[in-house]
Amino acid sequence: TLCTKSYLKNDQAGLNGVLIFNRSHIGLDGNGSFLNKSGSLGLGLGVVATNLTNITIINLSLVDFGTGVFLNNVSNATLNYLFLNSSYGQFGINIKNSTNVTMSYVNMTGIAIGNDQGGNCIKTITSKYIAVRTSFFYQCNDSAIFFQDSNYTSVQSVVISKAYNPNGALRYADSLFNFVENTNISNTTRGLVMDCDVAREGDSSFTNLFVNGSD
Repeated sequence: TLCTKSYLKNDQAGLNGVLIFNRSHIGLDGNGSFLNKSGSLGLGLGVVATNLTNITIINLSLVDFGTGVFLNNVSNATLNYLFLNSSYGQFGINIKNSTNVTMSYVNMTGIAIGNDQGGNCIKTITSKYIAVRTSFFYQCNDSAIFFQDSNYTSVQSVVISKAYNPNGALRYADSLFNFVENTNISNTTRGLVMDCDVAREGDSSFTNLFVNGSD
């Protein structure tokens, strides 16, 4: 558990992270703290976990990192009550090769809006059983949530506003068995985009999905 305060820290190597999980079955409670990137904005990693199982990250704000939270080859992870902002970053949360990751009460604003190459609030690749629940995403310079090569995903009670990339505020590519419920998308270039070649009819379910102010 962190002491409740604002920390100004730099990812010295640029790739390793400021807070690094080095073993499984542990949790990080930010206790309402802010972890702010020092030095060049939009670079480096905030919280990192690799090749681990059963980790928890809660009650933490991450500001101005290239990637706020990076999970690689992680199973059974819980991310709750997180706030992320990085105008020049690339990802709020980046998940690769992972299974059973649940994110709840995650709020992000201004992800990559100053980055000409775009960025995602949440991106998953080659992962499965990923859940995003009761979360809010505002101003993202690319898709707010992008599932790539990721199966058995769920998005429930999520609000997305102002995602500017024509690829879609909520985007699926090469992903099957997706579930969306009670989700509102507004003021975006496009709302929901799916790769029809692989997201076959019947594979996914959409209930109470509202799209307003999109193409």
